[in-house]
Amino acid sequence: MKKLLLLAITLSATSLLAQYPPNAGLENWDPLTIFGSSAETPAGWLTPNLATGTAIPGSPNPNTNPVSVTKVTDRTEGNFAMRIRTVTLSFNPSPDYIPNVGGVAFVGTPIISFLPPSFKIKEGFPVSNFAPTAVSFDMKYFPVNSDVGGASILLTKWNGTSRDTIATAIQFYTSEIASYTATTINLTYDPAFTGIMADTCQVAFASSDPDGNPQDGSDLFIDNIVFTDPAGNKAALQEDGFMIFPNPSSDRIQVVGITKAEKYSIYSSDGKKVASGILSSEYISTEGLKAGQYSLQLESKDDKVLSNKLIVLAP
Repeated sequence: MKKLLLLAITLSATSLLAQYPPNAGLENWDPLTIFGSSAETPAGWLTPNLATGTAIPGSPNPNTNPVSVTKVTDRTEGNFAMRIRTVTLSFNPSPDYIPNVGGVAFVGTPIISFLPPSFKIKEGFPVSNFAPTAVSFDMKYFPVNSDVGGASILLTKWNGTSRDTIATAIQFYTSEIASYTATTINLTYDPAFTGIMADTCQVAFASSDPDGNPQDGSDLFIDNIVFTDPAGNKAALQEDGFMIFPNPSSDRIQVVGITKAEKYSIYSSDGKKVASGILSSEYISTEGLKAGQYSLQLESKDDKVLSNKLIVLAP
């Protein structure tokens, strides 16, 4: 499982729980047409699907690589989940990050240059004042033969010459898990770095152990990723550029991860606007709202509208 750990360790990564992987709800998927591929990939995540493109330097045309990561409606929340399938690649633009035989998904961005031709990976997402105690997600696993899947979340910090690992949360799957199972992994903090805050959060999932005997067709399903803070509050990893904390809420919420929002609106589940105002601070009151599910929309100065689910509890 060394490559899975390497994926997480090398992933480059703002208030407690203010950071999160982009699109960790796995609702938004981007087409890969710019890379010459008909496949798509979760927005903000890197997958072997990039290796299906014909516009990547060095790639064959036609490119016969199979699609590894797909959007599925078999999910626990929202509209979609992510299925990671182990495949064999005949062309691999980044073997240091993507196994030739395997299935992986991790947060990051591809960087492609054509003059001169090159393919690089910009991994992870930055964090600060971020010290979660656990990460939870819904998963199920269908290994072929004796395959092994896994999940890895690490917090690291650049010390000037290399990265120190502040905390780890790693889990392996060695047998079939036929139904979605709520899974929690506790982060273990290294006492050698007590008082030092991470600058990077790393998240990686794999359907096979690339250092073992990876089997084509092994499937790992992932949905609904949530971090827990030291007080036990849970913050869902939202998919549209910002996070609501706490969520659910009974009196007020904090909007984190966005700096350009100017106005907000709250809509009930039947589409009626029930609250709105100017976002003068990062806090929005939910007092007066009935218990239930709502949609919080933020409007930026450039008229961009972002939306995320909000759950209000009875006071």
